[in-house]
Amino acid sequence: MSTSETGSSPSLLEIVMRALEATGRIPTTQPETGFPDAFTADRVTDFYVEELNGGWVSTVRFRDIPDGLPNALGSPDIMPYREPRDAFLHGAGILCEIVTGSRALPFTMVRAPG
Repeated sequence: MSTSETGSSPSLLEIVMRALEATGRIPTTQPETGFPDAFTADRVTDFYVEELNGGWVSTVRFRDIPDGLPNALGSPDIMPYREPRDAFLHGAGILCEIVTGSRALPFTMVRAPG
């Protein structure tokens, strides 16, 4: 069920993936990345930002990862960002690299006035 059918807001994963799709950046095959081969677009299950250790961190979660590898990639928990926006940008870059082979974001971030 999509978020439009449930009336809920899209997840961060849905926002980034929709932007990649809208800009035609999702390749038909898994691109080469700087990550282990198990970290592929078809294994991504979630992307979120959370408050931790006095700041903000991002996490990209995966399913079916072989033993010995973590099931998530993200910003370091011991070095959180001061702002959730910065943690989001870090995680979105990781997600974009997993999906497209590049950390380039499919959108521009601007600060709201005030």
